[in-house]
Amino acid sequence: MQVEPAVEKLGVQLVAFTAVGLDNSHYTTDLRNWSADHSALKQLVADAYGDHWQPAIDGFRTVRERCGRSWKRHPPSCHNLTDLYQKRGQLPEISPVVDCYNSLSLASGLSLGAHDLRLLRGTVRLMESEGGEVFHALGSERERQLAQGDYIYRDDEAVLCHLEARQAQHSALTGKTTAALFIVQGHDGVPFDYIRGVAEELRKALTMFCSAGD
Repeated sequence: MQVEPAVEKLGVQLVAFTAVGLDNSHYTTDLRNWSADHSALKQLVADAYGDHWQPAIDGFRTVRERCGRSWKRHPPSCHNLTDLYQKRGQLPEISPVVDCYNSLSLASGLSLGAHDLRLLRGTVRLMESEGGEVFHALGSERERQLAQGDYIYRDDEAVLCHLEARQAQHSALTGKTTAALFIVQGHDGVPFDYIRGVAEELRKALTMFCSAGD
């Protein structure tokens, strides 16, 4: 995966990795218990890698200011998850793999996402939009064109994610997903070891709860 210099200057930092042999269709009791205990998971992350949850959330505001985009119109996915959890007291059950990374996003204040490897084409890049790129967000009924100067994830054929706020429909995980590209995104407002540590916790969770070999 490539990160272009213009995005690096905004302070965006990330860890990306691929995982294969995933089972995204069957829940285990252990996964449900792990993902439901938000307080324990948040404490696990803090004990292992430092208590950076609030700086992680706040740092996304700084990145928005640097790129001239509205926080209100384009909140990061981690902020949306926090709002949802505070309103409902739990996160929605979507699928095993998605629940794994959503739970860690909520616990860490970082933005986590994944894309089905079968649906990616060529090199995935984090870059500034040129303007006019077609983007079909997950859950949206229609496509739209992106403005110039936003940072986007894209492969050789399509936009995969706008900022770290909205993922594309076409690369989203399904019950048939067995391999995926995972992205753990933060910024220079937290230590890079924190981002790397959360990525490692995600690897462990996928191995424990979403391995097709278990």
